[in-house]
Amino acid sequence: MRNGRERRLLFLIDKLTYGGAQTVLWNIAENLDRRYKVYVVALFAGGEVSEKLKEINVPTECLFMQSPFSLKGYIEYAPQFTSFIKNNKIDLVHSFLNASGFYGGIAAWRAKIPSILNAHGPLSRGKVKIMEVMSRNINDYLVAINDMTLREAKRTRMWGSRSRVKLIYNGITPLKKIAIKKVKKETIRLTMVANFFPEKDHATLIEAFEVLQKQGNLSLELRIVGDGEERFKADVIRYVKERNINNITFCGSLGLEEITEIMAQTDIFVLSSHSEGLSISATEAMSVGVPVIASDVGAMRELIDHRKDGVLVPPRSVEKLAGVIEELSLDRVLREDIGRRAIGKVETKFSLGKMIDEYQNLYSSCLD
Repeated sequence: MRNGRERRLLFLIDKLTYGGAQTVLWNIAENLDRRYKVYVVALFAGGEVSEKLKEINVPTECLFMQSPFSLKGYIEYAPQFTSFIKNNKIDLVHSFLNASGFYGGIAAWRAKIPSILNAHGPLSRGKVKIMEVMSRNINDYLVAINDMTLREAKRTRMWGSRSRVKLIYNGITPLKKIAIKKVKKETIRLTMVANFFPEKDHATLIEAFEVLQKQGNLSLELRIVGDGEERFKADVIRYVKERNINNITFCGSLGLEEITEIMAQTDIFVLSSHSEGLSISATEAMSVGVPVIASDVGAMRELIDHRKDGVLVPPRSVEKLAGVIEELSLDRVLREDIGRRAIGKVETKFSLGKMIDEYQNLYSSCLD
């Protein structure tokens, strides 16, 4: 490290509520070695992760901006970005989502310091796509978290060097294995951990759950963990009430200890998204041997080998999802086999230590 001095990193992110990108940010901030000092700024909202960061003495603040992509918004907040970088002697800006990458890339360019953006999944559609492509090009380095996104990022890299696009898989700390005695042995407990956004498609899982409940062959419970956009959450809850679907619990946003406890009681983890990068929540479920059923979208094939360490189903297919849930519910041996192989997959391909080493190497190459 040049001159051997501490290097200061600014981590930018949209919000600090629990989510996949926030988990990655937290894991990096907590585990970097002492060569680096991390500062965190959220653009739009704080949340549970900001409190965790403060507990490990990571300076954290929120700007409470209003619009995700707005030149007017940037002009309004540009002096705050500039003064923050200057006053804290920031050496590098690392943005974890597209909106933060838009603002962070411009701020780093003005400060003449390097910038990094994490690309989590496929580009959006419509006007937002234009801004996302800009974010991917105004930052010096792109980190793709899966091979599918790596290929797309290289295709959409117009004036930035394609050699500066790097693949780093999200690594996780395996959830703790805790023993919790199930009250009803015959009841199969399903869990979905995903914030309420349209692409997460909670509705397909709930409809599949309703189909199985009406058939009456299984005793099932479903817990949904996450917050997200209130209007989408309200629509899902309204559907459940109007259809009088029982045994569904909306848990809201939970901390790691609470999620660990829920996973210990979970028989099958389900992710019914119709768009996905590489799911942190599914990886965490696999780390403790919970069999995962996920939509065959995005980079999920990089996480799951179909019917070996998980099961993939077509997106938006209520019938296929219900059928696989029924199959796994009735076959305990199959669930255990899938869960055992899933643990091995996470240990070899998605370890936290491997991810931290790769980010530290990237920071070093940017700064030396």
